[in-house]
Amino acid sequence: MTRKPTEEFEGCLQATAGKYDQIKLEGAIGGALTDQLMAWVSFATHDNDGYAENRFLDKKLNNANDEAYRAQILWTPTDSMEILLSARSGDQSIDTGFFEHVTSNITGQLTLNEVNVVTGYIDTDGDVFKSDYDRDGHNDLETRGYTGTVKWDLENFTLASITDISTVKRDYIEDSDASPVPLFNFFLTSDAKQFSQEIRLNGGNEQMNWVAGAYFLDLNIEDSNGAKSEPFIDPVSDTPDVSGLDNPYETNTESISVFGQVGLAFADTLTGIAGLRWIQDKRTIPTQPMRSTSFRARVFATAIPASLPT
Repeated sequence: MTRKPTEEFEGCLQATAGKYDQIKLEGAIGGALTDQLMAWVSFATHDNDGYAENRFLDKKLNNANDEAYRAQILWTPTDSMEILLSARSGDQSIDTGFFEHVTSNITGQLTLNEVNVVTGYIDTDGDVFKSDYDRDGHNDLETRGYTGTVKWDLENFTLASITDISTVKRDYIEDSDASPVPLFNFFLTSDAKQFSQEIRLNGGNEQMNWVAGAYFLDLNIEDSNGAKSEPFIDPVSDTPDVSGLDNPYETNTESISVFGQVGLAFADTLTGIAGLRWIQDKRTIPTQPMRSTSFRARVFATAIPASLPT
């Protein structure tokens, strides 16, 4: 629930129950703390047991374990200024397993009733919700975000500033061969940090409205993907206890843009709109001798009726 705080005291709660011990909760509460200060807090959670079975480790998979929270504080120090601070978080930690093991011969044709020559394993029960994994997959996801928005109504225009900091962390792995043999386990990780700043001016009257501003983005990403595979890929020479593939990479992106738009009423039933956006992107990959810069410009113009005919 992303609505802004208001002066009125309000609250809500919604609950859902279902199969596999499912419980979903959503709720919010907020109102005025003082004459100039208002708050709004909301949350959402989802839990249920897994519906797939790992017979090899005697464990349920594909469960739900999610939660999200948001807190907002709105401060109005004067009649012409408001400051909105927002913090948000989200977490997911689930056990994954969604493949049914099926063998195939060297020509690529499915051989459902033959033992896999690599793993020595066969799954013939016909139940897609039951398998034998030597490793339970997982998806652990964490997001955090903080936003500050300032709006100031001046005599002839409104000034707005939006500052945001966001982070995302993810750790994922799956038993891709869906067998009790440690053959091929795909994984990926993510660690992203983002900062953005937008400054915007807008104003107008009955005949014309306009907006102009600038935007800055700084995004740093450290990711990796690969596979853990003991018998399938030879161990790495300098780390003999590790067998598999590991592909880490990092990218840094900076983007700057300047934009403007004007809307002009030519008549009671016709408005013309024209806009321009200039963008400069710079991307670097620290682990490689690579750096690129690109420039873009977008121009548009249109005319729209003030009201559509019925």
